Amino acid sequence: MIFRVSILVVASLAAFAVSPLNTKQRLKKQHSMLSGKGCSSTQETEELGGEKFGDDISEEDMQNEEGTEVVNTKNLNPNTEIEHSQNPINEFESRRLTLERKLLELHSLKEKLSCIAYLQKDLTGKTAEIGKLNFTIAALKAEIKDLQEIIRQGNMEVKQLDMAKQLIEELQRKNGNGSQIKGQIILLEEQLSGFTAIETSTGDALVKNRLEDIKNIELKVIKKRRRNKELELEKREIFVKLYAAHAKLSALSDMTQNKTIGKICELRQANGDLANKVNILQKSRFDMVEELVYQRWLNVCLRAEIKEYQTSSRKTSEKEVQKASDQKTSKIITQYPDTNSTWSYTSSTDSEEIDSSTIDSSSSSQRSISKNSSTCWRSMDDGSSVVSSPNKSSTG
Repeated sequence: MIFRVSILVVASLAAFAVSPLNTKQRLKKQHSMLSGKGCSSTQETEELGGEKFGDDISEEDMQNEEGTEVVNTKNLNPNTEIEHSQNPINEFESRRLTLERKLLELHSLKEKLSCIAYLQKDLTGKTAEIGKLNFTIAALKAEIKDLQEIIRQGNMEVKQLDMAKQLIEELQRKNGNGSQIKGQIILLEEQLSGFTAIETSTGDALVKNRLEDIKNIELKVIKKRRRNKELELEKREIFVKLYAAHAKLSALSDMTQNKTIGKICELRQANGDLANKVNILQKSRFDMVEELVYQRWLNVCLRAEIKEYQTSSRKTSEKEVQKASDQKTSKIITQYPDTNSTWSYTSSTDSEEIDSSTIDSSSSSQRSISKNSSTCWRSMDDGSSVVSSPNKSSTG
């Protein structure tokens, strides 16, 4: 299909290339008609054009063109004719450009299709490779699991071999003890043979006693063998119990580690909470210290104001008292000149009472200030002790 479309496009381009040549020839004929040579000149040009392009244009077309050209020369101007002739040229050129663009688009589409096909082939190949790789990965994982199981079994077998070696060593030790017992039995048999040789001389009583002793020894040997077998069985049970105990110890160690980790996390959280509390207490302590400093400053200011007030009040009171006493004394002196001495004594006592009252008021104010300062210091000490106690607890 693409090949056919390309052939059609090439044919159309060839037709458009031929059409402007025909239009140019027609324009030349029209210009020759307008030059005023007459009908004879037009006929000659037409005959020349017919001789040159007789293969492409038929006789009927020539006749139609002659009629149309004569009419056009009579009725139309040369400018309008040129415009009419340029319009189809522009249309053909626009069509040619569109066809060229379409050809370029077709070529680009061909290239894209070829690229898409190539990429699809690559994708199919790569997907197949990916599937193979996934299959190989799954197989390798299965092999790894099998190998891990084989390794575990090998480790268990190694442990069992170690246990068997230990049992063999113990059995060999026991066999050594049994060989010693066998040697003792052989010695006893030799002694028995010697006793049988001496039977004739010693008598039946001694022989019977020796035989009883031998039987007792044989019974003891049998008991020892039984005891050895029992000990072997007990040792096997002990080994099994030890193996189970080791497994339990490993599990318990894991549990203890988890518990310790949990305790560590809890202690960390508790330490964080305590640190936050300490920070809060420190902030509160700083606030208390600031308040105490402010109170001390206020106390100092109040003391200074009280002193100033006391000094000013004393001065004013003393002045007023002196003025009042002077006035009274002057009046009394004028009225009762004999009572001068008694009045001076009363005035002195009054002034002393006033001074004592002012001193008492100042002392009471100072005592109240000292009490306030002592309460502040006590509260400060209490706050510091409260702050120090959680600090000690956190450090402990």
